[in-house]
Amino acid sequence: MPPHEWGLAFKKLLEVRGVERGKGKRNDRTCETVSQVAGELGVDRRTAHNRMKAADVYEQLPEEWQAQEAGRGGQ
Repeated sequence: MPPHEWGLAFKKLLEVRGVERGKGKRNDRTCETVSQVAGELGVDRRTAHNRMKAADVYEQLPEEWQAQEAGRGGQ
């Protein structure tokens, strides 16, 4: 799976679990962090953050470019 697709899926998982991204977004000790969710998946937090950044960049592309990328299988 290309990094941006993994990042998109991970962002959806964070949303479903109520985890907010960004510095200082953990409001109390009961809230999960991005690092904790990444760890549950066996992924380093830096890798998860880098893949989410790739997803953010992908989401900013024009729709035509996104369609081309999807047609190429993300390669």
